[in-house]
Amino acid sequence: SSIPANSSRLRMPPETSDPGQLVDDTDVRRLREATPHRVTRRISQILSPVWVVTFVWCAACFLVPNVPTISRWLFAVVGLATLVSGPYASLRISVHRRTVSDRQVVRRSERHHLYAAIGAWVITGCVLLAWLRAPISLVGVAAAMLAGLVLVSATNLIIKTSFHVAVITGAVVILWCLCWPLGVALSPAPLALAWARWDEGRHSFGQVLLGAVVGAIGATSYLLFSPSSP
Repeated sequence: SSIPANSSRLRMPPETSDPGQLVDDTDVRRLREATPHRVTRRISQILSPVWVVTFVWCAACFLVPNVPTISRWLFAVVGLATLVSGPYASLRISVHRRTVSDRQVVRRSERHHLYAAIGAWVITGCVLLAWLRAPISLVGVAAAMLAGLVLVSATNLIIKTSFHVAVITGAVVILWCLCWPLGVALSPAPLALAWARWDEGRHSFGQVLLGAVVGAIGATSYLLFSPSSP
């Protein structure tokens, strides 16, 4: 079954001849006209970047071999603070200050400053992990997240890209590298989330496809930090 069209609290901008603003209006209009299935919103909530990054980081911390238990917990806390809590706080602050229209940031033009803030948090995480002498493969997970964010930010300057799909696709690639059974188990997740974001009207087919490609490319940078790398 489907639910009524989105009754978002987005503030519609005035008519404008600016091409970037007109593209944003197209995204907003698609969202408002969508009639998503009930399961769609649940999929987006379960596979939101906050939960996906939390899962991948915790899995990485406890899958990396030859690390004392106390160090695993320390790395987990540092990563969750800089890779999850910090970026999410930046989003909440942006919503509170009304520099973005909603937590989904449907307008591409509102994403640039938010991505910069998230990038600052992720860089901080990478630096702290290196300073704490975390295993290179663990630093590599954070670095791969940063690479994916940089690619998403760069493509977002030209065309809106699905951040959600980029994150889940990158997560699956990283999990394939860390523990292939986990990667296999979660392989259907990007397809499910891509459909959900399209069905909700959050993105066009091209935007979710681009998100998947960018996320996968960014995540492969983890191989540079893999113990098997030359």
